[in-house]
Amino acid sequence: KDITAAQAVFRALQLSLYSLPCLISLPFALLLPFLQESWNELLAETLQACGTTWIKLGQWMSTRPDLFPKTICDRLADLQDRVQPDDEVSIRSSIQRSLQQQQQQQPRQSLDDVFSELEPSPVASGSIAQVHRGVLRASGDVVAVKVLRGGVRESVAVDVYLLQAIGRLLDSYDGFKYLGVSSTVNDFTMMLCTQLDLRVEQRNIETFKRIFARNSAVRFPFVFPELSGASMLVEKYENGLTLAEAKRRGGGVGMINNGSPTGRALAQSIMDVYSTMLLHNYVHADLHPANILVKMADPQLRSSYDNSNSSMQLIRESLARKLRVEEGSYGLKKLGVEVVILDCGLVAQLPRAEARAVLSILNDTLHGRYEAATQSFLSTCAIPDAVLNLPKLRDKIRSFLQRAHQIQKQGQQQGAYLESLQDLAQIRREHRFAMRSNFTPFIVSSLLVEGTTAGHCQVVDSLIQTLGGEDGGFASELLDLYIDATL
Repeated sequence: KDITAAQAVFRALQLSLYSLPCLISLPFALLLPFLQESWNELLAETLQACGTTWIKLGQWMSTRPDLFPKTICDRLADLQDRVQPDDEVSIRSSIQRSLQQQQQQQPRQSLDDVFSELEPSPVASGSIAQVHRGVLRASGDVVAVKVLRGGVRESVAVDVYLLQAIGRLLDSYDGFKYLGVSSTVNDFTMMLCTQLDLRVEQRNIETFKRIFARNSAVRFPFVFPELSGASMLVEKYENGLTLAEAKRRGGGVGMINNGSPTGRALAQSIMDVYSTMLLHNYVHADLHPANILVKMADPQLRSSYDNSNSSMQLIRESLARKLRVEEGSYGLKKLGVEVVILDCGLVAQLPRAEARAVLSILNDTLHGRYEAATQSFLSTCAIPDAVLNLPKLRDKIRSFLQRAHQIQKQGQQQGAYLESLQDLAQIRREHRFAMRSNFTPFIVSSLLVEGTTAGHCQVVDSLIQTLGGEDGGFASELLDLYIDATL
């Protein structure tokens, strides 16, 4: 969309006014630690007030504890699912417009013709879209109606224009060139544009269903394509508990964290899901606890589960019974539990050569070929001319990979993966080593999954198991065959 100078200037002034208190108070928060918590709160409120683009920026920051202080990440994590919803009139209007767009070649139906029920309060409210529970009049199916917020495309367009201008300005200074700000802004823009077209999410769901066709314990929502389009996605409503909700009730991530058999089963299964996506180079880039639904797969248990006020307790009891019968087996299918993956709008993929580089780093590291792994790592640099003291950087990367391998062989402790990424971020900053920005979604997604499984399952170990490797390493021939077959 073409942005006029007047629109850009007005929005820039508006954002300046919103952010002024946050900017003025920042030096005081840095000098006086007791003010840090209040400043974090102010930052979250400022991003919320600035609108969709900046809320998304805050969400991205909350997933990067390797780049930002943990206290800021923890506060901004609330932006994931605590966004003020649009009013009922606005949402009904958006749904009606989407229905009309979908029915251009058919007799037009009103919202009330399609839905016999549509709850006014959303079951989930995000910065770009919100989800309402409804019932289809024709079939009686209970559905989840995901609809874009009114005016969201227009507001994002102006903000992206300003962000791109800021990126170009920063890239013009030598001290910022190595960061590749413009490239990062462009990737951020692509992420936003992807989420502004819900047809992309529908295509992602179909792809994931093909990838997981043989895994009956992992499911993705059923989509009603005749009712879905760019601005609205209608899916069959899934009863169950997200891990985020289960955590608030004393289960979910908390249950994983206590190291119980139930927790290990969920943690390992979630990590296996992620590993399968990673090895297919088609990764859900927003796999946080609010997007992972746990439900009973056993038909005899499902009815009582759906209507129970103590759903998490039923999951625990069911898993405990099955674990006693099948001791040592932690597959969800055998445990009578399904995992449903929600919100598939964001997917990360790498070009073939870069995907091969990532897996080669892993393969060489696990075989102790640290020089080869280091060379593959250095090949991911976005701006080689900006790197400072390459020989010393090479030594540090080699030591980092060797240390990471030792942690993996000894059994990673909770948080070891995050600590490793923080060490790597420090090395990158010291030597102005900027990885190409399309690697960022993979770092973010792996951090999200590591946090969701509470550190009890690790990406590396799960990849080894997924590929069938033994003794902590891959067979080189197997890895090469796998890359050739899937990338």
